[in-house]
Amino acid sequence: MLLALPASFNCRVLALLLLALLAPPGARAKCMSTGLSFWPRSQTIRQNSLLVVDAYYQSQVLLTGLGTTHEAFLRAGDQRIPLEVVQLLPGEFAVTQAVLRPRRQLEVGKQYEVVIVAAGKKATGKTNLVFQHHRGKAVYTVVAGQDDTAPQWLTLPTEKGQQYQEFGCGPEVSVDFMGRVQDDSEYLVKATVQNLTTGQATSYYLHPDEQGTIYIGHGMCGGAFRLQNGKSYSVTCALMDAAGNTTAWTQPALPFTAPVPNHKALVKPEPRLPGE
Repeated sequence: MLLALPASFNCRVLALLLLALLAPPGARAKCMSTGLSFWPRSQTIRQNSLLVVDAYYQSQVLLTGLGTTHEAFLRAGDQRIPLEVVQLLPGEFAVTQAVLRPRRQLEVGKQYEVVIVAAGKKATGKTNLVFQHHRGKAVYTVVAGQDDTAPQWLTLPTEKGQQYQEFGCGPEVSVDFMGRVQDDSEYLVKATVQNLTTGQATSYYLHPDEQGTIYIGHGMCGGAFRLQNGKSYSVTCALMDAAGNTTAWTQPALPFTAPVPNHKALVKPEPRLPGE
């Protein structure tokens, strides 16, 4: 089954990661060296669903190597459905994201396990790298029907606040935007952040929290966007749902300024694991 995460995981850019639950208190300021998370977060998917995988630190090679050093597929009994890379999105701070599509339609009622193995390796419990890096299986059950409706903004995102919090391994930094979206299934926001000084732009799919807040930035151990103190940026927010239906951003980019250190006392973070 998929790992359940505390709600706080949603609140810091989907990757922000990560402390071992079993670590002694003195070790909780240390970041983990590996981690995978999977989306959709629900354990059920439609016949035409996509999968989005996030990899942290040393696990990134599993995604960057797909098609060369590694292969990914869905397995149900003897059935094996290859997963092809639709998009590969490197983040700016120790994270990489892959959007994967099954090469053929999934069968209703079947339960599929996500498998990533080194190229040429037979898939077993020991060789499935998902189990090692995700610390558990990633399993989905297929339900009837297809989602062909694209998500839509009901209210466009606007900036609601900023966060700059010092932790043991570094700061957790974000600029927070809030908007409302309508869709028939889970959705992600494809945030494209541009540094207005250098012109450099980075795109990454983010999970809004339950209130629709989108956190642009990074955690103490990693994240999609490494914001420089006080620098000027802009962001656009396209949408994609679990079936791959997309809605482009057609408005002007939203400008914002990265937060600066607030010089608060060092705070010991809560333990977190990568997951859905």
